[in-house]
Amino acid sequence: MIRRRPILISLFILTALACGVLTRGELPQLKSVHPLEGVLRWAEEAERRIERDVHGYSCILVKRERIDGELSDYEFMFAKVRHERPDAPFGVYLKFLAPKRIKNREVLYVEGENDGKLVARNGGRRFAYITTSLDPLSELAMRDNRHPITDIGIQNLLRRLIETAHDEIAGQPVVVEMFKNARVDNRSCTGIVVRQEKRTEKSTFFFARVYIDNELEMPIHYEAFDWPDEDGGEPVLLEQYTYRDIRINPGLRDIDFRRDNPQYGFR
Repeated sequence: MIRRRPILISLFILTALACGVLTRGELPQLKSVHPLEGVLRWAEEAERRIERDVHGYSCILVKRERIDGELSDYEFMFAKVRHERPDAPFGVYLKFLAPKRIKNREVLYVEGENDGKLVARNGGRRFAYITTSLDPLSELAMRDNRHPITDIGIQNLLRRLIETAHDEIAGQPVVVEMFKNARVDNRSCTGIVVRQEKRTEKSTFFFARVYIDNELEMPIHYEAFDWPDEDGGEPVLLEQYTYRDIRINPGLRDIDFRRDNPQYGFR
């Protein structure tokens, strides 16, 4: 399994935006040596705000990723994410809606439970009700994913990207552009583009786009591209995510993250 490190610089910007760091106003002009220095300060504040105000969320996630050089089909899933709180551990529940080969697949992970393993129901057309426990980093769990389930959630992503940004500050300069009046799923958005100025041996990405919902003040679409395979060629899509029907703090309870929830199909 080849797990290419994603374009963490631009993901970092995405996640900082997700926390309301950049809203409807103009992109601030940062007086810093590297554009990431300002974003790093924003994200650290955003992490504190999330820890204080955001308990979790539910949404429809549309995902497409390049795994081992092959671009997957679009995957649609209903997601519940609970951030770690003093009275509750980090938890994730996923139910796949499409395509047919994985429809009704369910995945549940709660930090500190089930010996650190996720619980997965196969779904799809054959052996749909087979339920297994897997190490989140195992080859089988990562077979169709660029990121482990333990990385899901704005708070965990911010922590990882903040650490990465500290390492990347000394890297190649990037160009950050903003454009207004974009639309995703018929929602008014502000678009952000992050692009490498030139390709070097240390380059880890070409460019990324993120769309910030102007009402929710959160990202609802993100896509990242690698450099073209040849000069003049098309950029290579690495990963693409669209968040639909987002509900912040929807009142998630312990039963939402238990395998014996009567609405779930785990055996």
